[in-house]
Amino acid sequence: MTKTSLIAIIWVWHCVAYGQLPVHSPYHIPYISTYVTQPHNHQNYEKTILGRDAGELLERISPFQGAIFVKMKKLEAITANLAKQLKDITGKLEKNVLDVKDELNTKATKDDLAKKADQSELIETNTELLTSKDDLAKKANQSELIKTNTELQTTSNNLATTRTELNDTKSDVEDLTFKLNGIN
Repeated sequence: MTKTSLIAIIWVWHCVAYGQLPVHSPYHIPYISTYVTQPHNHQNYEKTILGRDAGELLERISPFQGAIFVKMKKLEAITANLAKQLKDITGKLEKNVLDVKDELNTKATKDDLAKKADQSELIETNTELLTSKDDLAKKANQSELIKTNTELQTTSNNLATTRTELNDTKSDVEDLTFKLNGIN
């Protein structure tokens, strides 16, 4: 093998490896500017193209794909599988969270009903206590009213006595006034 052919093989391999010479396109006509101006990015080797004759889909695989490319494809498949599993697990977790929230809401509702039942019992007991308190207050007020009534009657009797005395005094004053007027 001569140096020129070796350099040509290495140059072609370099162009294919870095995507400057697309081996997947059967209609590619290389120009000199192709090798100089194309960016250095790799080809998608999993691309399927339309075959020349029968119209069936053919998959062309580059002879330069090595163990690294195979491992990359396996890692991509594993990553896609893990992403799918993660999405499934996330959906299940969200469903479980919603179920737990529903259970907590149901439990909270039951607790609220129990509290309301306890509150209604407390309200009934409070009403009974207030009724008893009112009855006791009425009895205490009745004894105070009886005492006040007795005091009022005593005061009334005293006023009647004082009135009688005032009437007597008034009649005495009138008599004296009459006597004084008669003397004059």
